[in-house]
Amino acid sequence: MIGELQYDKKGNPVQHMSAYQPEPEVAELTAQIKKDFFIGYNNIHRSYEEFNHRSVVEEMNAGQKVFNSYVPPRSEDPDESWRAQTVRPLARNKMISIAAHVTANLIYPSLFAQNDKDEEDAMAAQVMSDIMEWVQERADYDRVFLYSVISMLYNPAAVMEVTYVKAMIKARKMAEDGYSTQDVLDELNSGIRLGLVPVDELLIANVREHYIQKQRFIGRRRYIDYDEAKSLYGKHDNWEFVTPGVKSVYSDTDGAFYDIKDDDNPTLVEEFTYYNRREDMEVTFVNGIYFGKPNIAENYMKHRRTVLLPDGEVATIPVYKFAKSGYEPIDEMRFFYYKSAAAKLGPDQDLIDTLYNMVIDGTFLSVMPPVNVFGSEEQDTGVVYPGAVNYFSSEAKSEVMDVGRNINAGYNTLNMVENSMSQSSQDDTRMGISAQGSQTAFEISRMEQNAAVQLGLFGKMIGFLVRDLSELIIDDIVLHLTVAQMNEVIGGEVAMKYNTFLIKEKSDKGTKTKKKIEFTDEIMGEVDMKKKQLELLKREKDNERILLVNPYQFARMKYMVSVNADAVIGKSKFTEKTLKLEGYDRMIQNPMVDQQAVTKDFLVETFAEGETEKYMAKQPATPAPTAPGTPPPQNEQPAGNPLAELIQ
Repeated sequence: MIGELQYDKKGNPVQHMSAYQPEPEVAELTAQIKKDFFIGYNNIHRSYEEFNHRSVVEEMNAGQKVFNSYVPPRSEDPDESWRAQTVRPLARNKMISIAAHVTANLIYPSLFAQNDKDEEDAMAAQVMSDIMEWVQERADYDRVFLYSVISMLYNPAAVMEVTYVKAMIKARKMAEDGYSTQDVLDELNSGIRLGLVPVDELLIANVREHYIQKQRFIGRRRYIDYDEAKSLYGKHDNWEFVTPGVKSVYSDTDGAFYDIKDDDNPTLVEEFTYYNRREDMEVTFVNGIYFGKPNIAENYMKHRRTVLLPDGEVATIPVYKFAKSGYEPIDEMRFFYYKSAAAKLGPDQDLIDTLYNMVIDGTFLSVMPPVNVFGSEEQDTGVVYPGAVNYFSSEAKSEVMDVGRNINAGYNTLNMVENSMSQSSQDDTRMGISAQGSQTAFEISRMEQNAAVQLGLFGKMIGFLVRDLSELIIDDIVLHLTVAQMNEVIGGEVAMKYNTFLIKEKSDKGTKTKKKIEFTDEIMGEVDMKKKQLELLKREKDNERILLVNPYQFARMKYMVSVNADAVIGKSKFTEKTLKLEGYDRMIQNPMVDQQAVTKDFLVETFAEGETEKYMAKQPATPAPTAPGTPPPQNEQPAGNPLAELIQ
């Protein structure tokens, strides 16, 4: 939407009027959003004291140069080109080490569910947790999580988005006269998707508002290929006005649209999506052209959160689909952005590079010092080579220039600056560079504990990002995955089908068990729950558990998310294994401890995680003593799955 119109002396635009001239309502909306666009654009391009008088874009570019060990181009001046132009990638190595430590454990949130009676529902929370993990595995969560952590290290913020996509693709099948095509759901690109948003693509209303959900508006501006834009918006009525490299810009003077060439992006189109939570509006512009609903009042925000009204009915409210965090806070939650690790290490990195190049230059000068020639004889570097025989007059004289040879001072200063950098991030030991001498397991454990403390703040910042992202994922799960979808038409009637989720094997009380979560309307209303549970027991296979979920009650739950920041910097598997075996040695001879439980949890589980029951000896059950004449207890409830009864 950005573009500068030029005006003549009478105040009229000199550009050609665009073929795109929308209705007055659309033109008025475009004018309003254009003002917000320039507010957001100026916010990321003006300088701030928090960034040492750099803008958000400049801070992002500076951090990326530090992370990528940017080497400036060598000088073309012959008197300067001989100088060393190298970069020691210390800052990059330390940031990569930090990322490796904090991503060693993939972080999953803990969920708490509360029903409409203000009671805890642990089973519903477990089901939501299983479905969330199922979604994350298909949404490439591990890859996006890794890149978001790395982005936090060199960018002033890391922004993630959650989007529900329903993409279609043409399927080809054999027919009598050859092949026929049919539009089917593209499962590879459909469903809940996770992505990273570059900082310079996110436009916000107020940089002095820390919380992203409190922003008056948010804009996402990016450049995409013309063909990609056509696949997304080609069916819209306004697509005929889109031309790559040409923007339609609204003029405030006469309310008309004019075409401006975008010479920087001749083959691309600008996609700008505007979100306004207060007005519940989401609308997209392509090269400044409106691509919303024909009725502008129907441009509702797509990402919504389910809420329970006082009368017991369910409604949805708009929520921004973005979550953000950073490496370290800058102030007391007044600034939207953060302090990156690259911004902390950048000054030391610049000083190290300067000193390192000076030491190299000094070494060159010491090995091959410059020579001063006295007399009328001319000498050049062409006479300096092994075995050379040179003839000079008796008046000619040369001597080596004293350029100073105290290179050790440079080395000492380098060590001092490198120590300063280690104090700001990680030292060599925690980066995996072993110190001289042997180290005990206790010393290694203490070093891991110190590393956890040092990276603890960053771990909390990651925890905030995972928590906010998980809340957005829950919104889409409730809104899209728990509702019935049209399956097929049978006998003129539409058959609706709910989703079924197959959860991979997990350790459940020492046994690996698979889960099948089925959303169904069969348990709504008056249902014989005992009969339904018996049916489930007949359907269940070995090491399989079937859970029936009432989608109506599941959507009425209130889900709260928490993230344990200590899990971000966890102990290594070797350390955990060592500590468990040490605990086993201490407790196995203690008569006050349950020996079977100790063996199961501290020994067998250490070597066969999730398969302890396979190796434990079966103990005969000892019936509890009962009073004379007391009848044996009757098992009124069938053993198996209580979920259908729990959230019926």
